[in-house]
Amino acid sequence: MTWRGGSEEQEYIRREAQKVFRENAAETSVERVEDMAREAETRLEYAVHYGIPYPRLHHAPQFPKRYVLEKPQMPDGPQHATGKREISDKLVAAEARRKAKQEQARRDSSQSS
Repeated sequence: MTWRGGSEEQEYIRREAQKVFRENAAETSVERVEDMAREAETRLEYAVHYGIPYPRLHHAPQFPKRYVLEKPQMPDGPQHATGKREISDKLVAAEARRKAKQEQARRDSSQSS
């Protein structure tokens, strides 16, 4: 059986097989060796069938997740209502100051031209 994919994938298969065989060269248990041979055959069958020689990441989901973001809600209550209002007022004031500075910079640049 030969790999019909690219040379990079062929090299990966060759390196992976050599690495795994060297890692397990000292294994003497017949059952363990048979399990490893079955695992290697299964990986090879998957690779040929799907055309992907790399192992599937078992910790990664098969399909991408879609997240739905919802607007955060502040809990109602007297302490939160005043805190939201103070923050909101500060943000409005900061925006007004920023716009005033931009307008002043435009006026200064138009007068100097």
